[in-house]
Amino acid sequence: MRLGLDGDRWGTPVPLLSRLLRPAAHRARQEQIASVIDLVGASGYAHRPIGQCSGGEQQRLLIAQALIRRPQLLVLDEPLDSLDVPSQAGISALIQRVCREQGVAVLLVAHDVNPILTYLDKVVYVAGGTAVAGRPADVITADTLTRLYGTPIDVLHDRTGRLVVVGQRDVPAEHH
Repeated sequence: MRLGLDGDRWGTPVPLLSRLLRPAAHRARQEQIASVIDLVGASGYAHRPIGQCSGGEQQRLLIAQALIRRPQLLVLDEPLDSLDVPSQAGISALIQRVCREQGVAVLLVAHDVNPILTYLDKVVYVAGGTAVAGRPADVITADTLTRLYGTPIDVLHDRTGRLVVVGQRDVPAEHH
């Protein structure tokens, strides 16, 4: 966790020395670390080796590491990739809460918008050298996506409001 806090400093920190020479600064750093770990809900496992944490736990710790310096913008690339459905929901809710409570703008790249759809204020679809941006209800439509991708796209809604974006069938590769 300290990498996010001390990552711009040169050299290897000597923990005992910093505690002895600057005890107040050390306490303040420890409180800052504890605060951000609590913010992401990782208090129960933050001291475990990262390899012993689940994918969702790892993602929470990575988000804590990014938040330790109180950024104004948090850029996340596929933060839900390889997570199970409950972990996707938990991380999505965490990102929204951090955004709202901490005043952090979030730019998130995702190939599947379904897990985050209810949390989005704006969406940007990029394809074929162009982009479409706006409210999800305005952008994630059959007409808009068909125009953007240049191929027929259907947008279906299930009874819970979850979207399913369906494109043309995959064309099989020619066999020579």
